[in-house]
Amino acid sequence: MTKEYRGKLTARKTKKGYHIEIQYEREGIPKKIPFKTRDFPREFQNLEVMFELEGNRVVKIKKLSGETIWEQETERPHREPVRKKTIKSHSKSPTPSHEILNLKAHQNAMRFVKLVGYRGYRTADFNPALRFNRFLQWDEKQQKFDYGLTLEENSSGVHLQEFTVPREIKERINALQSPSISEALVIPWRAKTTWRMIIGLGSPHVHETAMTWHHTWSIPYIPGSALKGVTRSWFLLTRWEEFAKNNPEKADWESTIPCLEAWFMDNPHPKEKDVDHKEEDCPVFPWAKDKLENDSQLFKLLFGTQKQKGAVIFMDAFPVNKYTLKLDVMNVHYPKYYRGEGNYAADWESPNPVFFLTVVDTEFQGAIIVNKRFFNRLKGNSTYYENKLAEEGIELLKSALENHGIGAKTSVGYGYLKNIR
Repeated sequence: MTKEYRGKLTARKTKKGYHIEIQYEREGIPKKIPFKTRDFPREFQNLEVMFELEGNRVVKIKKLSGETIWEQETERPHREPVRKKTIKSHSKSPTPSHEILNLKAHQNAMRFVKLVGYRGYRTADFNPALRFNRFLQWDEKQQKFDYGLTLEENSSGVHLQEFTVPREIKERINALQSPSISEALVIPWRAKTTWRMIIGLGSPHVHETAMTWHHTWSIPYIPGSALKGVTRSWFLLTRWEEFAKNNPEKADWESTIPCLEAWFMDNPHPKEKDVDHKEEDCPVFPWAKDKLENDSQLFKLLFGTQKQKGAVIFMDAFPVNKYTLKLDVMNVHYPKYYRGEGNYAADWESPNPVFFLTVVDTEFQGAIIVNKRFFNRLKGNSTYYENKLAEEGIELLKSALENHGIGAKTSVGYGYLKNIR
């Protein structure tokens, strides 16, 4: 049962809605009713109103003219946020794995697509990095993410798709690799994949296989750190092969390559737990000191050590005009045997195919930069040292990409580049 009274209303807007206060008299006693509401016409000060009470709850407010300005039935229910009780604990909760975080990000992205009502969307409507990292399609039958549902098929039924590098990105890449930098000597290079290439295969991903994408430009690329690493490895390998050729009876890879790297880095001789000989019996140190003195200086200038930085910067490499992605598969024929659950490889085991993306038929462009400031303190013709270092660096890089490969699975032919110029 409701009762009607007359009073003065004050409405004040707050961050969460309106604070209402009505002052009136009831049986000769002054009273005040405050309450909060999310919807109200506007702010008022001492407005004469008629209002209806149901118990102690205001259900309707009207002006003296009879016009209704607020009614409880039209008000959206206001729910106070539920505050969870926090339990203090001295133990730290475990940090979620990258796989869990990526899975949640993917689920949130798909939830967003449904929320905005973008029905019947195609994965091609998103930029490639989002397409293959956040909008992967879910195979309900196999209960896993499937690259095959995300990468389009060509007329032959092969999951192969070509993408174009946007013009704006090409302009930025060309600006980064421009030889017009005053305090640096820039040597650009180009190379094309001979077969397939995959960079970042083992990075965290909801599909368990990944690819390195540029975080801003959303195109696959070869990081400069990877180019520097493969060039350094190729440098050490070629010098070790020279050592093995001259010392065939002492050429044990696992016991001598750590010594060779330590010598180039000006580090102490590796401990006996890392190699099978003592420093006084090391076959590498005396030979390297006699044969590789000039190469030692070249190594320090190209790659640097813990005591000095190098004079050469290896820039990232990007697709020139376009890039092509192709679906590939690793088929584990004996999963139980490789997991240690079987004593031998049995032909009746079910293969476990693992799909991943590769880059094919793509030309990349990159550059190495020689820091001219590094040679300012040298006496004589510093230009000679700059050009010599640039020549040695680019030749080493080309040789490494042609003969050593870059990225994952190079032992089976992935990651080799050709036509380097």
